[in-house]
Amino acid sequence: MSMEILKAKEPELPVIALRVDQAAKSLGVSDKTIYRMIKAGLPHLRFGGCLLIPVDGARAWIAEQSKSEVATDE
Repeated sequence: MSMEILKAKEPELPVIALRVDQAAKSLGVSDKTIYRMIKAGLPHLRFGGCLLIPVDGARAWIAEQSKSEVATDE
């Protein structure tokens, strides 16, 4: 008779920051576009050699950019 070991499922942690490649994939753009967005003010941080984009900061920045695009189009 074989014994089945039940493993407790670890809770999923919320994603709070993305690497450049993850952010690019999430937005459907290239890594190069993400770097351009960073130069234009997209919030980011560096930990060692890793560049991270906070999800909440990116959402707020993108929303703000959308508002200013609408304002300049009117």
